[in-house]
Amino acid sequence: MIVSGEYAICDKCIAQFGNLIQDHFPVKKNSKKPTLPSPVKLKSYLDQYVVGQEPAKIALCVSIANHYKRMLYEHDNEISKSNLLIAGPTGSGKSLLVSTVAKFLNVPYISVDVTSLTEAGYVGQNIDTIISRLLVEANGDINLAENGIIFLDEIDKIASGKSRNPIADGKVSGIQSGLLKIIEGTKVAVPFGMESMKKMVRAIEVDTSNILFIAGGAFVGLDEIVKRRLKKKSGIGFSDTQKEWKNLENEYTTDDFIEYGLEPEFMGRFPMRTYTTELTEKELATVFGVKNSILDEYKFYFNVDGIDLDFSSDFIQRVVQKARHEKTGVRGLKAICESIITTHLYLIPEYQKRNVAKLTFTGDCLDKETLPRIEIFQKTLKKLDEKSVL
Repeated sequence: MIVSGEYAICDKCIAQFGNLIQDHFPVKKNSKKPTLPSPVKLKSYLDQYVVGQEPAKIALCVSIANHYKRMLYEHDNEISKSNLLIAGPTGSGKSLLVSTVAKFLNVPYISVDVTSLTEAGYVGQNIDTIISRLLVEANGDINLAENGIIFLDEIDKIASGKSRNPIADGKVSGIQSGLLKIIEGTKVAVPFGMESMKKMVRAIEVDTSNILFIAGGAFVGLDEIVKRRLKKKSGIGFSDTQKEWKNLENEYTTDDFIEYGLEPEFMGRFPMRTYTTELTEKELATVFGVKNSILDEYKFYFNVDGIDLDFSSDFIQRVVQKARHEKTGVRGLKAICESIITTHLYLIPEYQKRNVAKLTFTGDCLDKETLPRIEIFQKTLKKLDEKSVL
C-alpha cells in the first residue's frame, strides 16, 4: 500500500490501474530489427523514384548499410553512427531521397522542420517531441522506434551567426546543443498516449543510440565561404565567373560548415556528408517519367471518375523551363502543375455531364487562357444483320 498524507491506495488497485493504462496505451517491445540492406539494392530502388543525384544516392545507401551493420553485428571496437548531412538547393530531392529509402526499409520515419523547434522552457515544439513523433509513427513499438530514421530538414536555418539578432542567434545555438544528445545517443523519457479527460499520459523511455539521423539544408552562401577559402589558399585573384567556380560542392569541408554557423560538436555528429545539385532541364523532364510521378497522380484522380488524361511533350517542356527559371526544382514542377490542373479537377462533375472522355494538356495551357483539348464520348449504334439474328 502507498500512503501520502490523507490518501492511500492498495496494491490491488495499483495493479488494476496499471492494467487499465496498459489496455488503453499498449507498448510493444518484441518487434524484429530490420534486415541488412545491400547498398546496390538500395540504390536500384532509389533510381526508380529519384532522378539524378548519384553522389547523394551512393552516400545515403552506404550510410544506411553501415548503420545497420553496426546495429545487427557484434563488434569489439566502438563504432560511431553513420549520420549523414546533405547540402543542396531547394527542390533537389533531399527529403525525397530519405523518405523513399525509409519506405524501402519499412522502418519508422519522420521529417522534422528544425525551424519549428525550441529550447526547453520556451513555447513551441521542444526537442524531445521529435522522439514522441517517431514513437507514434512506430505505433507505440519501442524497439521499432529505436531503429527508425529521422530527417532534420532546414538544418542550415539553425546555424548561429545567420541573424543580426544576438538573442535569435543564442536560441539557434541552444537548439543545436539540444539536438546533440539525441543524435549521439541517449535515453529520452517522452510522453506517449492520447490524453484522457483525467490527463493520464505515460512517460516512455526511448534509447536513441540506434536511430539514424540525416540532416539536410540548402546552405545558401556556403559557396561564397568556399570561394574565399580557395582564393586565400591559392594566393591568386580569380574573377568570379561561373565557369571558374563550377562544382564547388566537391570542395566542401567541415571547417566551411563550421564557419557557416554549425557548431564543431554538431558537425562531429555527422561523419558522412554529401550534396545534391540543381537538376538540369533534361533531368527535370525525366522526373515526369519515374514511378509514382506527379502526372501519374493526376491521371489517377481523373481516371477514378472515368476521364482519361494526357500531357503533350511541349507541356512537359514548358513546365520544366518555368521551374528552371524560378529555381524551384522538383518541388516547383508540382506547384506549376497544380496551378494549371486544380481548376479542372474541380470541374470533373461538369465534364462528366458533358460526356468528356479525355483531356489533353498542351504547352499553351500554361498561358492559363487556353483550355486543354477535350474529347467527347462517341456513342455508336451497331447495325444488326438480319440473318445473324435469325
